[in-house]
Amino acid sequence: MARGSRIVAVLLVMLSVVACQSMTGKTAGESIDAAAITAAVKAKLVADKPANLTRVDVDTNNAV
Repeated sequence: MARGSRIVAVLLVMLSVVACQSMTGKTAGESIDAAAITAAVKAKLVADKPANLTRVDVDTNNAV
């Protein structure tokens, strides 16, 4: 079940990056890197506690 949550989290992050790319002024590579970092952090938080998926907001800016 946790694996399914991780996949959903990654897909949601990727979808939001694609939808907002034209507004951010970032290159596609920068957006994908940021999405990967965000997804990795969220996956670890969800693995710790599933409720973190909706309770914790993760933002990545300049690879941080």
